[in-house]
Amino acid sequence: MVAEATSEFNTQRTTIQNIAAAVEAEFQRVQQQFEQSTGKGDGMGKQGRGFLPLKDMKPNKLAKEEQWREWSENFSEFLEASCPGMKQCLKSVAQEDN
Repeated sequence: MVAEATSEFNTQRTTIQNIAAAVEAEFQRVQQQFEQSTGKGDGMGKQGRGFLPLKDMKPNKLAKEEQWREWSENFSEFLEASCPGMKQCLKSVAQEDN
């Protein structure tokens, strides 16, 4: 009985080790794919593009408040025309704290 239990334990241990190795290999593959797509691996993002730095998200010509308001209104109108209900959705999101 002890021999059978030991054999079963060793079989289960081998199975778990094989599963852990497969999960680790898949994790490494996904992590490498993520790094390549975000530009963290080799300095290049997906198709040579990475994420923009936060400071570059707002164009200089929209830095003035009145220009920003006008652009924001035009953009929300464009979204509303493209997908009805988006303007109200944007307003709701803007009112949220988080």
